[in-house]
Amino acid sequence: MIKATFNSLAVKIFALFWFIFALLLISALFIPQLDTRLYVPLTTKEVNKYHQDIINAVRLQQFSRLLVTPEAFVEEKLNIPRPVLVDEAQKIIGARENEIGYIRDFMKYSTDVLRPQRKTFYDLSIVGPFSVHLNADDQQYSYFAYFITYVDPQKEIANYIFDRPFLLLLILMLVSTPILAWLAYSLTLPIRRLQRAANLVAAGDFNVNKELEDTSVLELRQVGRSFNQMSQSLADLIYTQRRMMSMASHELRTPLTRLQLAAGLIRRKTGDSKELQRIENETQRLNLMVNDLLAISAAQVKNNVYRECIHLPDIWQEVLEDATFEAQELNIKMKVNQQIKSPEKYQIYGNMEGLSSALENVIRNALKYTHSLIELTFSITKEDVFIAVEDNGEGLPPTEYERIFAPFYRVDEYRTQQKTGTGLGLAIVYSTVQAHQGKVWAEKSPLGGLRVVIRLPLWQE
Repeated sequence: MIKATFNSLAVKIFALFWFIFALLLISALFIPQLDTRLYVPLTTKEVNKYHQDIINAVRLQQFSRLLVTPEAFVEEKLNIPRPVLVDEAQKIIGARENEIGYIRDFMKYSTDVLRPQRKTFYDLSIVGPFSVHLNADDQQYSYFAYFITYVDPQKEIANYIFDRPFLLLLILMLVSTPILAWLAYSLTLPIRRLQRAANLVAAGDFNVNKELEDTSVLELRQVGRSFNQMSQSLADLIYTQRRMMSMASHELRTPLTRLQLAAGLIRRKTGDSKELQRIENETQRLNLMVNDLLAISAAQVKNNVYRECIHLPDIWQEVLEDATFEAQELNIKMKVNQQIKSPEKYQIYGNMEGLSSALENVIRNALKYTHSLIELTFSITKEDVFIAVEDNGEGLPPTEYERIFAPFYRVDEYRTQQKTGTGLGLAIVYSTVQAHQGKVWAEKSPLGGLRVVIRLPLWQE
């Protein structure tokens, strides 16, 4: 139970949020303290040391000589404190010209002799103030004493960062970015897996993906488990429906066979007649319908069970070769408009045999009703591929455009008498295209006949 709790999405987000917040807070409070140019109060030990230095300077008359010859002590000695005096008129004694500006800036913020401070101006460190009383001409004068030390300068890039708070904030954000990126990746990875699994289910692949249940945080694993249960339920439901359809089709064959035998026996006893011929024709037609129903059931199973990534030319290449040969035999011209550049680069996830069969059914339907010309057009968009088959036949009224895809639908009695078939060809096309999450429709062709368009979604990696 503890492991599951720590692996939950809410706990991970909460813990990482506070971790990053604490990291930013500590950085914001601690990093500025690394800047040696801040005003830093002296410790008691340091104050005592500087007081001792003042006593020694007074005893050795360093301050007195500084008042007489202020330039005598202006020598640059690294890491050795050098005293500077400031009188009541704010005159600075014993400092170089380039040091005076820094000392005046320091004097503005450090004025309490009871709380002397230190600050570094690039390579110049200033400490003070300290109160000094010197006797001259039988009079006592008060001064502020400051100690100057030349130190190793801070690196320029560090000073540049400390002087620009927004740049410091940017650095803190860059430090926290990898942690946030890892959090985003760890959260979105299982979601992308779930999205791919959903795309497969939408394409008709109901295989259970155990990876959704075994990895990621607790909540997403629960979602993955529910998703797999849904996929399994859909697969079982579709399998049961198709099995019932297949069994019913098989069962219909028995009475049809008996009707055919009975018709044969009647012919032997009574001879041939129009009524008997009509019975045999309708029996044969029912037999063809049962065979087509079995074909639809088998095609649906193949379309959903046997799936793979198919390159576009594999769908129509062989179909076009056979259709071109058949059109030549019937003295029908076939024109192919290939508008897809490098079609082999694109793929469709599905059953190649089913898609090829659907395209073949559309072309054969066009071969039946065309006068002399069939035109095929292949085009593509960012997400879909379009296959259009049109002819220059008589065409259909707009009211028939949707009905022709219904099972066993025949356009009119004239075509039923003149053309063979049970009316399941375009129904199989519709079922196959739907199983691949596509769409098929009919419309009037600029050639004068019918135009059937198949739209299929491209496989997105």
